[in-house]
Amino acid sequence: MEQNKEIQTVDSTTEVLNTDAASTKIAAMMEFVKRNLKKGNDYMSIGGGKPTLLKSGAEKMNILMGYCAEYDKMKEIINPKDSFYYVEVKCVLTNRDGRKVAEGLASCNNQEKNRKNVPFADSLNTVLKMAEKRAYVGATLNANALSQFYTQDLEDNTVEQKKDEKGAILSCVGCGIEVSQKVATFSAEKMGKILCFKCQKKDEEQRQEGLVAEVVM
Repeated sequence: MEQNKEIQTVDSTTEVLNTDAASTKIAAMMEFVKRNLKKGNDYMSIGGGKPTLLKSGAEKMNILMGYCAEYDKMKEIINPKDSFYYVEVKCVLTNRDGRKVAEGLASCNNQEKNRKNVPFADSLNTVLKMAEKRAYVGATLNANALSQFYTQDLEDNTVEQKKDEKGAILSCVGCGIEVSQKVATFSAEKMGKILCFKCQKKDEEQRQEGLVAEVVM
């Protein structure tokens, strides 16, 4: 049985290339990656797995290929009462002719580990931007056939974790005093916000009073 000598590649003209031409194009792209994507800025190596592609690296690849990004908000949940925000975003990459070459779908919410300590009002834009970034990197991996070289699994965690490791200042949202990481983690997981011991007690008393009032009514 004769092998198919043509493969579909994605570039600014969405053309069909023969095997040799495609191999040449992929080799040129890999050379670009080697020369222009810098470790720590465009990608990160964590553990023994594949390097993690960062947004700056994805942007360089899309500039090379002539791709532009468009975003659509697919789903959004805003619940101020529970201090919860969830958003799902689709990123579509198009070529110079306006044709779609790839898309990426991603979500984010403010209850994720690295966002639990952020006040609800301040988390909305951060969560949206993170979902857009995840979708963008995912679409870039798809469009440029980079999944064999890069992953995005840890794409948005490293920097924020390093900030915590360096002792980022954590403050009580009730009174503003500084709290330890242990206190912040406990209150964030139990109450959905960072509170000092005093404000935790006050918050719990108010919650209990509310429950009593509901029973009476």
